Amino acid sequence: MTDTQLADVRDMYMIHTLLLREFGAMAGLVRGVRDGDAEQVRIVVEHIELVADLLHHHHAAEDSHIWPKLLDRLPAETTLLVHEMESHHKEIEALNQELTASLTAWRVAASGEAGGRVAAVLDELVPLLTMHLITEEDEMVPLIGRCVTAAEWAEMLAEGSSGLDPASVPLLFGMLAYDADPWVFRMTVEQLPAELRPVIDDLAGKAYAAHAERVYGTPTPPHAPRPDRV
Repeated sequence: MTDTQLADVRDMYMIHTLLLREFGAMAGLVRGVRDGDAEQVRIVVEHIELVADLLHHHHAAEDSHIWPKLLDRLPAETTLLVHEMESHHKEIEALNQELTASLTAWRVAASGEAGGRVAAVLDELVPLLTMHLITEEDEMVPLIGRCVTAAEWAEMLAEGSSGLDPASVPLLFGMLAYDADPWVFRMTVEQLPAELRPVIDDLAGKAYAAHAERVYGTPTPPHAPRPDRV
């Protein structure tokens, strides 16, 4: 590679921590909604849809920008790991689509039975997602940091965020900041367009606190159930 500046991959751990924290709490949230409580169903459904959409775009960006580069640049004996990551993504995406369909049905019915179907999908999805994210961190992220350039990494991050609703950006950055290393979070914010940085600084924490109050009943829900790996 002619570009000797390699990717700083620490923001990957930050995104993964968000996903582990929020997905890990989802089944309990769903089972905690009273049968027929349409307003709380709406709040929980919208929360899950937001995080599930983030997961979809994050994985789609990896599929487009990271795995093909690793297959091209890594020794042949490591390519099985890349194919394993691709296989995980397909399984996770299929379950994510099942989750979307079950959420739609729950929003309409607002019943305990429909909520149970959502929780059942999560019971299948969350262990697979957790295993995938931890395996990716242990096996793949170090390889990415050795053979993907900073410019290529920035391109992947830009694609991963391009399909998100701009109105959700302060909330998503608040979700990121909640368990993030402050320096890594600051580094990520500095990559945003200049006009967005003051908005993130002012609104991100407040947005997540207000959101968490609605979803969890507290502005300070439990932190990610994992050690800091950065």
